[in-house]
Amino acid sequence: MLRTYFKIAIATAAAFVFASCNNDSPVVEDKVQVNGETELVFSQEDTADKTVTFSANTDWTVSYEAAWLEVTPTSGVAAEEIVLTVSLKEVEAPVKRSDVVVITAGTAKAEVTVIQEATVYAEGLEVKGNHRVVTGYTTTLSVEATPAGAKMDAPAFETSDEAVITVDANGVVTAVAVGEAVVTVTAGELVKEFWMEVTETFMTDGIGKTYTFADLAAIEYSGVQGAAGEYVITADVTVAETDVIALGDAKKVVFNDAVTLSVDGLVDFVATEEVAFAAAEGATPKPIYFTGDVESGGSFKNIAFNAVTIRYYGVADVNVENCSFTGVTASEPCVNLGGDGLVTVSNCKFIENAYPAVSGAANLQTPIIVQDCYLYKNSQTARNKPQINLTPGGDGVCKVLRNTIIGPAEVTMNGGICVSNMMSLGGTNNVEIIGNKVSDNRYGIAIYGQVNATISDNVLMNNKYESNPMNGGSGVSLYGMGTQKIYMSGNHIEGHYWGITNIFYTANPILNLGNLTEGENYNPGGNVFVDNGNGGALYDLYNNSTGDVMAQGNTWNVDVQDEASIEEVIYHKVDQSNLGLVTFMPAASAE
Repeated sequence: MLRTYFKIAIATAAAFVFASCNNDSPVVEDKVQVNGETELVFSQEDTADKTVTFSANTDWTVSYEAAWLEVTPTSGVAAEEIVLTVSLKEVEAPVKRSDVVVITAGTAKAEVTVIQEATVYAEGLEVKGNHRVVTGYTTTLSVEATPAGAKMDAPAFETSDEAVITVDANGVVTAVAVGEAVVTVTAGELVKEFWMEVTETFMTDGIGKTYTFADLAAIEYSGVQGAAGEYVITADVTVAETDVIALGDAKKVVFNDAVTLSVDGLVDFVATEEVAFAAAEGATPKPIYFTGDVESGGSFKNIAFNAVTIRYYGVADVNVENCSFTGVTASEPCVNLGGDGLVTVSNCKFIENAYPAVSGAANLQTPIIVQDCYLYKNSQTARNKPQINLTPGGDGVCKVLRNTIIGPAEVTMNGGICVSNMMSLGGTNNVEIIGNKVSDNRYGIAIYGQVNATISDNVLMNNKYESNPMNGGSGVSLYGMGTQKIYMSGNHIEGHYWGITNIFYTANPILNLGNLTEGENYNPGGNVFVDNGNGGALYDLYNNSTGDVMAQGNTWNVDVQDEASIEEVIYHKVDQSNLGLVTFMPAASAE
């Protein structure tokens, strides 16, 4: 019995030892893992080899079916980082296609999807480059397929006229002589023509494009140089019809001597912060010239003009807002009018310029609004040219509103505001001169020729800087012929040789300084006259016309506002029988 028990114990111990050995050797699972993207895409633009990185803990193999695909290597041993290279054996694909690359490591698998986009063949050509080039310069044309990115054959170039332009195999065009020619571009069976023009001076292409100063500076022959916000105009530049010139990053633009920026299209010179337009040292540039008869106008805002002016002979509206004009020494107004669109000049400053701030051509009617501006000592060297010198706008508006106009005083031949129609131009010719402060000029306000004017709420002070009272010194001077209506109310007129001079040669003009009769001619008057006179006499109103004048409801420069006293400061029919009668009673403060 003892022996039997001993054998059983040994067997039991052996079984325990065997079981313990099996627990110390666990089974290891096969693993394969792709590191990164599991989808590779080959496009028409990107056919370069791509890579797949993975790890495997046992020997591995690669399998796939696509004949247009090649993957290397296709097998290997376990490693932490294994790199496969995936290549295209066929670069062009008739349709979009894909395959799956399977990586097998023992019982483990990983998959990578490979996609090849379909090849798109060009349906057309697009030629890019400058249509216009200056004689003696070159420009390069580039060719792109349409649709974008489509496959095309290498392009070839041919010119229609080698006497105008030549073109080489790389699309480099050389401007030979002024004229027009066509470059024909051929790529396989595709053909595209590109018109070109050779000019003596630079002109934009006229294809509805917006050019900044930086864009122009990038064109060697544009006449604009510079970078990083500072540019110089070195030669004449023309902005073609339908094109736009914009500031871009410009902070300062310098104009060289005698150069012109001509605008047949539009300007977009609207800045959020002040931009300087200045003449080069010692230079006298020509004005920024609006010339187009189809589309020519635009906007200026926050521009500081120094010796640079605007000449408007365009057709689209122009806005000049919050700009300043200084340093003009040439015989040019700061803003010269002669076009058909409405010009609005607002919140601008005109300081000590040789010629007027705003002036219009005598034979052209340009609608104009000048409002909320500050004018100081302009027209310093111009003979008999007021600081604001306008022609009425025909059937368009002509308004001078809420400006401050201070004269050069010692320069004796320059007035404050003048609106003149001496050439009897047609239209309603309505003018509004309202709310201005005008002082120290040869005269305050002058109206000449066939003009219908409303002159109200202006403060006119000491506009008498004329050595001879017979030639100037009026607060308001009215001169002309033909049917006219002049309405005046609420004006303060002080310190002139003459308060108002009414010089007409027919009885037709109607001067209404105050008409207390209810009706269409009603006018409360409210004009105030203080210390207007010369030669020891006071002249609040000098009616040197045959027309009668209504002038009720005003405050005259007399201590007592009665008929006898007021008669002393008015010259009219009572003083000279062939003149019109002034009806001035009741006055503003009469009982």
